[in-house]
Amino acid sequence: MIQVETFQVGDSVRSFDFPGWDEVRGEALGMNTTGERVSYVEGVIVALIPAGRGYHPHPTYEISVTRIVRGGEICDVEGAGVTVCPPVNGTPTYRAPGHTFGVVAA
Repeated sequence: MIQVETFQVGDSVRSFDFPGWDEVRGEALGMNTTGERVSYVEGVIVALIPAGRGYHPHPTYEISVTRIVRGGEICDVEGAGVTVCPPVNGTPTYRAPGHTFGVVAA
């Protein structure tokens, strides 16, 4: 079972775009920080959005982005106000391992 990290406003985090779970090996996939298939953002949590607010059916983190990495390359973040809203770790999902876990400490 994967450990689910919890975060608060002000925490620096990395949010992976496509985390997955290998049920056979019992390990996380898609959470590498090097290589040509790497895809994540880094930033600071500026809000914890409750379920049902706006278009979010589940609780999310609102992350003010400071770095974007796509295909292993750092991309520029132009302008202020770039945010992403991944689901809060531990949110139930139909995919193994049964909950979200794609946000980690940066």
